[in-house]
Amino acid sequence: YVASRTGGSAGAVRVYQYSYDAGKRTYTRVGTPFAFSGGGTESVTIDKDSKGALWVTFTRGSAVLVSHTTD
Repeated sequence: YVASRTGGSAGAVRVYQYSYDAGKRTYTRVGTPFAFSGGGTESVTIDKDSKGALWVTFTRGSAVLVSHTTD
């Protein structure tokens, strides 16, 4: 997984999933990125728990926002 933020004050957070082909030594993007609306996002962190849920934590102003997958 890779977390990215678009530029500017309206920066949105996007999380991309990639698969790795060891034989070709290449990464390929899988599916559509998860997107979270922006607005001054300063940092983003991703983690995957032991049950497979992906957690995304990011800051906006003085607030810390947390989101996770449900399926």
